[in-house]
Amino acid sequence: MAFRKRWITIVLTSSVLLIGCSDEDPDHGGGPRCGDGRVAATERCDDGNTEAGDGCGATCLVEPGYRCDGAPSACTPGCGDGLVMCEEACDDGNTEAGDGCDITCHVEAGYHCRGAPSACTSTCGDGATAADEGCDDGNDIDGDGCDASCTPTACGNGIETTGEVCDDGNLLDSDGCDANCTPTGCGNGVVTKGEPCDDGNATDGDGCDANCTPTACGNGIVTSGECCDDGNAADGDGCTQGCTIEAGFECSGVRSLCCLPEVETNDDAATSNPLPTNAFACGSIAPTGDRDYYSFTMPVAGDVVIATYDPRGNGYCDHTIDTVIYLYGSDGATELAFDNDDFISWCSKIEPATHPGARGLPPGTYHVAVERRLNNDEIPAYTLLIDPSLCGDGLVEGSEACDAGPAGSPTCSTSCAAITPGPGESRATAEPFPGCPAAPTSTTRLGTPSCFPKDGPVHWYSHVATDQVLAVSANAAGAIALVDDMGQELRCATDTRTIPVSTFSEAGETIHVAVSMQSSITCLEFMDHAYDGLTGTLTDLNITWPPSSGQTAESGMAASPTTIYIGASTRVFELPKTGDATAIVHGTADGLDGQHVGPDILLHDGSLFSLDSAPSGNRLYRIFDGSTWGPAVWDTSPAYPPSSSARSMTSDGTSLLTVTGGTEATPVSIYAYSLSAPAQAQLIGAVPVDHLVQASGIAADSQYLYIAGGGPRGPGVREGRRGCTASIGRTSRRLPPRLPGSRSPPACTCPWSSTASPTPASSMPGMVKATFTSS
Repeated sequence: MAFRKRWITIVLTSSVLLIGCSDEDPDHGGGPRCGDGRVAATERCDDGNTEAGDGCGATCLVEPGYRCDGAPSACTPGCGDGLVMCEEACDDGNTEAGDGCDITCHVEAGYHCRGAPSACTSTCGDGATAADEGCDDGNDIDGDGCDASCTPTACGNGIETTGEVCDDGNLLDSDGCDANCTPTGCGNGVVTKGEPCDDGNATDGDGCDANCTPTACGNGIVTSGECCDDGNAADGDGCTQGCTIEAGFECSGVRSLCCLPEVETNDDAATSNPLPTNAFACGSIAPTGDRDYYSFTMPVAGDVVIATYDPRGNGYCDHTIDTVIYLYGSDGATELAFDNDDFISWCSKIEPATHPGARGLPPGTYHVAVERRLNNDEIPAYTLLIDPSLCGDGLVEGSEACDAGPAGSPTCSTSCAAITPGPGESRATAEPFPGCPAAPTSTTRLGTPSCFPKDGPVHWYSHVATDQVLAVSANAAGAIALVDDMGQELRCATDTRTIPVSTFSEAGETIHVAVSMQSSITCLEFMDHAYDGLTGTLTDLNITWPPSSGQTAESGMAASPTTIYIGASTRVFELPKTGDATAIVHGTADGLDGQHVGPDILLHDGSLFSLDSAPSGNRLYRIFDGSTWGPAVWDTSPAYPPSSSARSMTSDGTSLLTVTGGTEATPVSIYAYSLSAPAQAQLIGAVPVDHLVQASGIAADSQYLYIAGGGPRGPGVREGRRGCTASIGRTSRRLPPRLPGSRSPPACTCPWSSTASPTPASSMPGMVKATFTSS
């Protein structure tokens, strides 16, 4: 059939616009049609026919389960659409392999697929290894290399096979079945909780004994060279700390049970066998009606526990050891307590909780009697232990309310009774300041702040703030601290005559003020202010600088009550706070040069310290001791990261602290030093580089270190100290270590920690709080 082309034109006001050309089929009226093999605008496919079931339907729409491409359209089943069509053996709605139906919609080996979308499952034991099977040997026999669970025969597959005592399906230790498929326990060859060692056997003397402790004196196992081993390093219990038997004692057993043999006749108080406390006596009741007496001495007041045991050490007292025990006073006749069968089976025990006569015994000698119940038979053998809890040994035991050692404490008497602090003797009993002159009466030292002397009482006052800032000054030198109502130290200063100690406050908030009784302070001035920032006019101090002094200050600044110190690169300037003076230059004439003066200076208790930025060697010097200028090396045996120099330093009242600059490869490090004597620098922490790359400054209070610098998470970090024994409110109060030569730290002492695990601190915008977790 011949076709001819026609030009179609539209004439618009003498203009001719060419629209296009068209092929016509004069026999069909022109235009596309379904089945002609050409995909027209209204068609989704056209495979050159109008037959259904081949992917492109009679109306040239793609049939479900197919995809069609090209013209004429080539239609194929649509693998991954969830419909099983034509050549597809499965279709699970995806084109991923390893799930039973592969990327071409064919069933994978070891699987069976049913339905649409296809659900594919593997059949363990069919001999075909599916993707989710470790193996498949066509049977359900365990131990033949491929177990019934289609996992290779091995420890940890959950099937107990030959050579395995247990198999819990994992390779974890300490969960009852260890990674070697033996029950968790001593002797299985796996070191778990509570075991210093485990060599997989019950042999003693091979380096790891049968109780899973290293072969050694004191581990409770008698091995070569030991005459006894009672599992401790104490003397006086029959087996010395050198594992030799003490005079008069007998020892037996692998874990030695040592005792002093009863010496007859001991039938009354007059013939009592003296028995050391915490040592066993071994005796017998024979003949029937026998009664054995022992004596012991209480050197100080305390409680006592007295008990009988089966000497066979089997943890059980049978009817042959049916004892009755008595506690008598020093006269051997006054009965204080007795017991029958209140311990293990037929054994007896006198203890303070159930026997009041065993509580709070005054110092002196006491007697214990042992007899057979009803006195109707003999006892072949028994052991007796007298165990006192002595007031003053530092351990709170028995009926003691406290135990602060032989000297007691402000809150614990020498008789181990609690002492309630009086007015002003603790933060909890702080009294409002009575006005000047004050006469503090405290005789205790409770909650001692960080900058206080190591001795002397502390008196506590309270003040209710009325504005945003509280400042306190005193009429004499002496330590003063401000503490909030939760017990957190806010500020601490050793002299507030010229510069008050101050803190932010809120109207109505109670601030506690601690005053050292070693001072002559009799008057405090409390000043409540609004916080309006810096106000007033700047005043030139009118300092005259010596010629050629080099007036560039680039190495920090420090101030005493009367003097300002300014560091330069090779010297230190000294000038009075009053101004109108010529600065004094301390340089080469005082032995100072660029080696001794660096990025920062610090004044503490009249001594001036300088930090050098040298990449190695000494970094810290005391350049002024309060009376004489001259450099003294302050960090003995320095060992610093060579690629990270020191940047800044601070003091928290107990230690001097420095921070290194840090690099992208070397973390910012923090070091501690003694404030009173040269000592080796102690590395106390490091800040991960993902929190701080470089440090430029450091500050400290009684709880945190604050480090300024640059890093990916903000301009600085706040680093906490490790946990301390005394909680003081919102956070635990944390103090630095006592360094060699330093004064004793306050009552609550604990070391700075060594590694940081930072977490966000909402109270410090743009900063990170680092909570330390290891020592």
